[in-house]
Amino acid sequence: MQKLSILVVCCVIMLSSCEKCKVNPDLISDLLAPSTNIILGEPVDWDYVVRSVRDNSGECKILDAAASVGLILVDYFVTPSDTPSDTITNKTDNIGKLCAGEEETVSSSIVFDNQGVYLLATTADKNNVVEERNENNNSDNIEEVKGLRPDIFKDPSPAFAAKLEKSSAIVLVGSKYKSAANIKSYNGKPVYYVAD
Repeated sequence: MQKLSILVVCCVIMLSSCEKCKVNPDLISDLLAPSTNIILGEPVDWDYVVRSVRDNSGECKILDAAASVGLILVDYFVTPSDTPSDTITNKTDNIGKLCAGEEETVSSSIVFDNQGVYLLATTADKNNVVEERNENNNSDNIEEVKGLRPDIFKDPSPAFAAKLEKSSAIVLVGSKYKSAANIKSYNGKPVYYVAD
């Protein structure tokens, strides 16, 4: 009887501790495809999503993510050997409070009006105001895909290589990159070609 009582008490303690278990949210960003074809000199609406990840937290409740700030950044290089880049867009957006599994879509208008390489990057919780389970996955900088990759960029500068690594997508503008017109991705990052 005493063993049964101890077992019941242990089960009650475990169940009540699971109900009170809470874990921090986790915010990620995801750059979507542009809403229309990219045309030289014309604005294109380009959306990104900030999402509060729902994971297998068991019985634990994922806390709501407080309001935060998202970022879309577009760097322009005339050639990959240039250093530094010109910042074309550096737009922050207020993101509302998100429950686990919720997301907010943000739209930006971007104009690609010069020949060269544009590197787009997005970040969730840019100002690190939300305490998260994983603070290292806020940027949409797709990991390298194993295997062969197209040789688009010859002799890149260290500044270009660093921005390329952190980018979410690549836009190549001009006849110089016409040979890359059929390339759809580079290291897992989508590639868009725009004729001049």
